[in-house]
Amino acid sequence: MNSCKLTTGKLEDCTRYKKGAVLLAICITDFGNTMFHVDCDSVFIGMVCDSTPIEKDIPLHFDESYVNENSIARCLAYSQEFSLKAYLHIVPKTILHRTTHKCNGAKRRD
Repeated sequence: MNSCKLTTGKLEDCTRYKKGAVLLAICITDFGNTMFHVDCDSVFIGMVCDSTPIEKDIPLHFDESYVNENSIARCLAYSQEFSLKAYLHIVPKTILHRTTHKCNGAKRRD
């Protein structure tokens, strides 16, 4: 069986935003390819991993600005627990549906 490894980067951008927040994820296997599954408290992610590192920006949608979720990443011969934590910017409801709005201009709640 091939084993795999997931490396996650920063979770950033906005909550309540149509494009969602973005999690950078990089996965790699020791040979071949396999499906990698990540289960968190409120989200599920599936992605293909290969022996060449695959980097992917994964959109995730949250209702709250503070994210603190327990997560577990799994493939056939590997599992890894990690926390998904971030303070996300909040997009005001008055501009939620504007297609030209940039998330980085929204307010952040700490």
